[in-house]
Amino acid sequence: MSITIKYAYLQHHTWMYRRHFPKDVQVITGQQTFKQTLKTSDAKEAVTRAASANTKFDQIVRKARAGAAGLAVEPATVPDTLPLTATPEEIWARASKATACALRVTLAGDVVKLDPVVFLDTGVKQKAWTVGALAKVYGRKRAKETRPGGYKSIKYMLRLVASKYGTLPVTRLTREDGRWFLSALAGLSPVIGKSYKTRGLGLVDALIFSGSDHRRITLTTQKRIWMQVNHFLDWAVYEGHLEANPFKRVRF
Repeated sequence: MSITIKYAYLQHHTWMYRRHFPKDVQVITGQQTFKQTLKTSDAKEAVTRAASANTKFDQIVRKARAGAAGLAVEPATVPDTLPLTATPEEIWARASKATACALRVTLAGDVVKLDPVVFLDTGVKQKAWTVGALAKVYGRKRAKETRPGGYKSIKYMLRLVASKYGTLPVTRLTREDGRWFLSALAGLSPVIGKSYKTRGLGLVDALIFSGSDHRRITLTTQKRIWMQVNHFLDWAVYEGHLEANPFKRVRF
């Protein structure tokens, strides 16, 4: 029976820990999530290490908020549209770059990878990555990690995904998209990508071509492509581009 660990998941036989910072702490750290590898494939050992990671997370949150309280915002730094009784989230969401940088000093003693803070105008959200853009980044990453034979299969999967959903923001992928993609795999011919005519075809064009061929790829091949797609989306989750993998809820 599989073990479920809160805030942890198994990725490539290694347990990973990932937990979202509260919004007011995100402004201070410049990072949406706290994530680290638990450096074990053993579930029981991962439970213990996840507990330690939880403690570390709580310490970071407390230290960040303590620093925020110690660096009181002068009334002049709060926009006129905000009352002095505004919540911490409202104040820090509009804080100056200098204030936020000062707050980040409170985390100086913690070993946490922090990306630079991105300051946006009030009410403007950071644009989500498209599936196609993420597929390129993931493809370059896997090309360095995988042997040529294995990467060829991953590259094929990424082409199918990007051809269908390339311009779609990754945050807009749904369970229904996963169902459609999985059903489309069952309609592919095994000659796709193996002949000059079919090389480089996107998913929709590949399905059209497959209509003239009675042969279909095997269940084993379908399952391999499906697993690779889910690895790609799990990676997107780990990198903070997605809250959860929507395809994971689709049963093969």
